[in-house]
Amino acid sequence: MSMNANNKRDDFAIIITGPTASGKSDLAMQLADEMNGIIICCDSMQIYRGMDIGTAKPTAADRAAVPHRLFDIREPNSIYNVSDYVDLARRTAAEVIAMGKIPIFCGGTGQYISALAEGLQFISVPADRSLRLHLEQEYERLGGEAMLLKIAEFDQLAAAKLAPRDRKRIVRALEVWQQTGLTPTEINIRSRINGPEREYLVFACNLPRQYLYERINHRVDLMIAAGLEAEARQIRQTYPEPDAAFTVAIGYKEWLPYFDRSDENQPADRDKVVDKIRQNSRNYAKRQLSLLRGKSYVYWLNGTSTGERIEEIKFILRGRKTE
Repeated sequence: MSMNANNKRDDFAIIITGPTASGKSDLAMQLADEMNGIIICCDSMQIYRGMDIGTAKPTAADRAAVPHRLFDIREPNSIYNVSDYVDLARRTAAEVIAMGKIPIFCGGTGQYISALAEGLQFISVPADRSLRLHLEQEYERLGGEAMLLKIAEFDQLAAAKLAPRDRKRIVRALEVWQQTGLTPTEINIRSRINGPEREYLVFACNLPRQYLYERINHRVDLMIAAGLEAEARQIRQTYPEPDAAFTVAIGYKEWLPYFDRSDENQPADRDKVVDKIRQNSRNYAKRQLSLLRGKSYVYWLNGTSTGERIEEIKFILRGRKTE
């Protein structure tokens, strides 16, 4: 089905999401080719330069075949939050629509997807790097449980929704509270007043759990073969800041203790790093699925091939045109 921005109800964007290694990128590529679309990054780590192998970033060939936006827009040591991304993503979608093309977001970052699809409006709170570093160090010293107790002192509801491992969100909640006196719950209520500026159609790739895990393990093996260790080492050397993005990114953070060891060339230790990347990737996929299953606006694609998924999307879009 060929579509363009002159169709009925043309002010819309598509979001292709799903757990890691579920086939999002291949689907977005084919969809963009068939629908005259432009792919827009919806991944919180693919926005960073140099983090290519570990984030499964689109290749040079992919970008030559289909236009891509918002990839490689920041250095890994720069502070970039959800509000920054959403503001730029909305403007980029509007520009794509004005060109007569369809914005096709691709990625699995739940906060980005929720913010776009639900029309969240963010209260501008500039990042305070020194305060954030202090809170990061406090998290390291006290642990996630203790930091959650700090949040519970002023916002029990927000604390109940966070897990001790949610380091980035815990630190940001405390940072904003200390800067503004606004609790996460207050900010959440204020952010949902107006709704989305356009319709976002969210399609999630679904795969049988065991098959998904096999794909994840295989992709990690391919990343290792492609030079992930060397990429992680280079980024660590180039960006030594303790709060740089790669320090919390799966595929990169697992190498840091290994690099710090004097006997890092021991094969057994290297194998443990790779196993940890596989495990963290599988756990991340579980969290992605859990978040998406809680969103009523998500269309689940049950086909296992790109072709089957394309047909499911076309069917849904045909129904949308006749509403």
